[in-house]
Amino acid sequence: MNTTEFKILKLSELERPLLEKFHKTYKSQMKMPADTHLWALYKGKDIIGSVCITPTETLAHWLNALYIAPDFRNQGLASMLLNKVLSNYIHDVWLFCLPELIPFYDKNGFLRCEFGLPESLEDKLTRYQLTKPLISMLHAHSL
Repeated sequence: MNTTEFKILKLSELERPLLEKFHKTYKSQMKMPADTHLWALYKGKDIIGSVCITPTETLAHWLNALYIAPDFRNQGLASMLLNKVLSNYIHDVWLFCLPELIPFYDKNGFLRCEFGLPESLEDKLTRYQLTKPLISMLHAHSL
């Protein structure tokens, strides 16, 4: 894979419709709250991946969405996108994932962590776990 054919950009609020269109095209159910930091992975002029990171009430952030278009999966692009985005955050980044995704996030510097969640994320995780077996993971800046 030639990584020079890809670029990763943080989108402005005015560019939000581009990411909404991308998610709609793939029938992705990703949510992008108003205060979310939006990141896009481009191949040429086309968005082929995205990351959404939402600030919490603490200095930490919540990675609430990572999506790669189906035709571009299993090529290392999700890791490339995730690591580039994470390099822009100096505080902890939390996420919730299904158990089968733990190896992917382990490989990208996240650790399973069931304590220390910001209160707003603790509440979300408790609600989400009513319907899905989600695991909380942490990418700690000091790690």
